Amino acid sequence: MIIGKVIHELRKSKGLTQYQLAQKFHISQSDIARYERDKKLPSIDILMKYSDFFHVPIDYILSVTDIAATSTDIAKSYHHVIYQAIDAKITPEELLDFVMIIKKKKLDEIQKKDY
Repeated sequence: MIIGKVIHELRKSKGLTQYQLAQKFHISQSDIARYERDKKLPSIDILMKYSDFFHVPIDYILSVTDIAATSTDIAKSYHHVIYQAIDAKITPEELLDFVMIIKKKKLDEIQKKDY
């Protein structure tokens, strides 16, 4: 899992300490440290905060894609799915599985068009 590395790099890109980011997200500094060391997966709510704050899509944070798109439109496009996931009590692992399924489906569609 490399989510921690992505989260660490995002925080550093803004020049923030773990404590400063924790204050912005209203969570403990130790939670930020656990996320960055891949000892704990962020909740869906926290993933949304990262996405909004750093203007990257959630699939980038989850390491599904290597592209850190800075468009807030891309980041916001996942929010309706995220809100439904929160209502359904979906775990971050289940959300990652869902995103992977969507990515695979889109790649399959692209490949079919190329043939």
